[in-house]
Amino acid sequence: MKERDSNIELFRIVATLMVIVVHCNGWFLSEWGGITTWSAGRGMMVGGIRALIQSLTCIGVDCFVLISGYFSIRPKLKSIVNLYSIMVFFYLVCYALSIWVGKATFSWHQLGHKFLAFSSGGNWFVQCYLFLMLLSPMLNVFVDRCTEKSLLIYIGIYMACMFYFSAIWDSTYFYFNNGYSVTTFVGIYLVGRYVRLYGLERCKKKPKWVWLAAFVVCILVMTAIRFISSNAERWLSYASPLLILSAAALLVCFAQVRFQSRFVNWIAPSCLAVFIFHTCNPIINWLIRLDVDSFNTKSFGMYLLIMGGGICAVYVIAVLLDSGRRMLMKPIDRLIDRFV
Repeated sequence: MKERDSNIELFRIVATLMVIVVHCNGWFLSEWGGITTWSAGRGMMVGGIRALIQSLTCIGVDCFVLISGYFSIRPKLKSIVNLYSIMVFFYLVCYALSIWVGKATFSWHQLGHKFLAFSSGGNWFVQCYLFLMLLSPMLNVFVDRCTEKSLLIYIGIYMACMFYFSAIWDSTYFYFNNGYSVTTFVGIYLVGRYVRLYGLERCKKKPKWVWLAAFVVCILVMTAIRFISSNAERWLSYASPLLILSAAALLVCFAQVRFQSRFVNWIAPSCLAVFIFHTCNPIINWLIRLDVDSFNTKSFGMYLLIMGGGICAVYVIAVLLDSGRRMLMKPIDRLIDRFV
């Protein structure tokens, strides 16, 4: 079996961390802490750092989809079973944990509901990704039959329509839903394919620092928008060309640094497990309490240290749990390989 490229696998790990951080720095504090401004009464420095962190990490989901486009999804029964097993495993583990800590009571109905994995958790990302997997054969054929120029023009038109009907017009008919949709994933996936097939060759003609500079500029512009606009989340949704461009620039940076690491390659397959684990009760409730309480009662520097430790703890626990799941799945994987 061909060994995975550790540079892109590291990018996958970083993208996962981005998703958790953007939740803690933004969603948890605003939704459950009532903290609706970046400074939260602590001054411009705190506000600037929080807005910068948000801009650095809000591209995590786009990075995930770009990686899928970069490698090209080839849907197989094994990959769908693996996705289903991750969700069921962590839903059951977290349900058992909720019962153990007294946050839930056992119910056969709830237990059965956990096995309806793609709908029971309400996980929008997994639902969109599942349909992206189903659409990927058609997208791959389209890309393979396109010339580079035609693909680039199509991506440009798609991105323009996506941004217009999502951010400017807010149309419900195209269901871009501020980026929370499979229609957004399709556009990002195509960008990932372009980067792999054509973009990297063109990028090699430029100094490597150019793409890092492009990423930094995008991040600074996004940070400025967060300060200037009262509706920044609409302009900086997952469908925003600015987010997609910054994620693509970061992908190019990682793609140009070649290295192999067994440790990185061992962790990376558990990235989706980490994503699911941190959104399940009681883990998400623990993260929310830690996040809100630490922000309200500690200095900002101590808050960053506490949340950094909490995020790392969740990441490590999820990877260890998923390593057990992967061992349990080996006989099923071998059976699928044998008969399918």
